Amino acid sequence: MSETIIDVATHRKLAVQFFNLVWSLLDKPMLTAEEEEEMIHATHASRYHWGVVGTDKERSIGEWQISRVYADLNRAEPAIHHAPRDELRGAERDDYTPAAATNGGSAAEVVPRTYSWSSNTASASSWPFHTIDA
Repeated sequence: MSETIIDVATHRKLAVQFFNLVWSLLDKPMLTAEEEEEMIHATHASRYHWGVVGTDKERSIGEWQISRVYADLNRAEPAIHHAPRDELRGAERDDYTPAAATNGGSAAEVVPRTYSWSSNTASASSWPFHTIDA
């Protein structure tokens, strides 16, 4: 049995703060190597805290953000690993809305972009998910 050392409110606050930190870094035109590492750690930290206190929606958005970070850093394997977790997390639920509806992007947006510059360009056109029209 694991003991809770952080209360729910603190988990939620940390999830939001790390999520917003990642966006502030994604918005910068150029990142230092230290900022790139900070962004990777912050996006995983945000997803961790949402995993404790969030709904499927927050967890899905967290997976999408992780994938987006890795895609922006030209790191195909982790970008592709995390992208389908966004779409597949709720694909069988009738009330599921992928991260695209909230953040303007989803696995359908990240994976083809990642494949387009990775060595696996043939997979971009075969990605099974589609973006949501706004």
